Amino acid sequence: MISSSSRSLDAYAVEYKNMPFEAIQASYRRKLVLEQIEQLQPTRILEIGCGLNPLFTENRFNCHFTVIEPTIEFVNNACELAKPYQNVQIINGQMESHQFTKGEFDLIVLSCLLHEVSSSMLMLNTIHKICTIDTVVHINVPNAYSLHRLLAVAMEIIPSIYSISPLQQKMQQNGKIYDTDSLTQELLEAGFQSIANGGILIKPFTHSQMQTLVDQEFLKPNMLYGFDQLAKDIPIISSEIWINAKIIT
Repeated sequence: MISSSSRSLDAYAVEYKNMPFEAIQASYRRKLVLEQIEQLQPTRILEIGCGLNPLFTENRFNCHFTVIEPTIEFVNNACELAKPYQNVQIINGQMESHQFTKGEFDLIVLSCLLHEVSSSMLMLNTIHKICTIDTVVHINVPNAYSLHRLLAVAMEIIPSIYSISPLQQKMQQNGKIYDTDSLTQELLEAGFQSIANGGILIKPFTHSQMQTLVDQEFLKPNMLYGFDQLAKDIPIISSEIWINAKIIT
C-alpha cells in the first residue's frame, strides 16, 4: 500500500498482517482484479502497492509486471516471490516520486489504495501523466454504503456511513470513505472517465465479527462465495467498490 512519509509503514505492515478477516477480503478483491486482467488482456501491468500477495504470482498471464511499493517488508517479500519469474520488476519507492514513461503500461492497478494515500488527487494526477487513451486504470476502495456500515448507522453505533472507524484509524488511513458517485467525481476531476464499475463481497458485519463467524465455522466458503456473487447484483451495498477508468480525451 502507498502512503505518505508521515505514516509509519513498518507499523502499517504489522497491523495489515494481523488484521482479522483481511486475508479473506483480500482474496475476493484479488479475484476481481484477476477477472479484469483476464477480460482486458493487457501485456504490461503496473501494480501500485502490492501488499503481501502481488499479482505477478498468477503465472497464467503472459505479460510483464512492474510493482512499485514503499513498504520494505512488502518489497522484500515481493522480491523473494519474483525469483522464479523473468517478467517482473520490483521498485521500492513512492509512485508520486518515480518517473515512468507515458504509455508504458496497458493496465494500472490501484487495489485497496486510494483511500490510504495522503493526497488521492496527487496520486491520480501522477497516474494521468503516464496514461494514453488506451490505458485502463483499475481502482477499488472500501464502500461507504457497505451493508455493515448501513447496519451500524441503523443500530446507532455510528452517526453516518462516512464516519471513520477504529480500524481505519488504526490503519492510519486518510479519512476518505468513498461511494461510487464520489469516486467517479474524483476521477472526473483528475481527468478520467469511468468505463465500468461494480462491487466486491457483501459484508454484513465488521472485519472482526466476520472473522469470529469464520472461526466458529458459521461462515463457510460457499456462503462467502454467495456474498461475493450478490455483490455483482447489488453493488451499492458491497463492502468494496471498483471502477475501471480511462483518461478523458
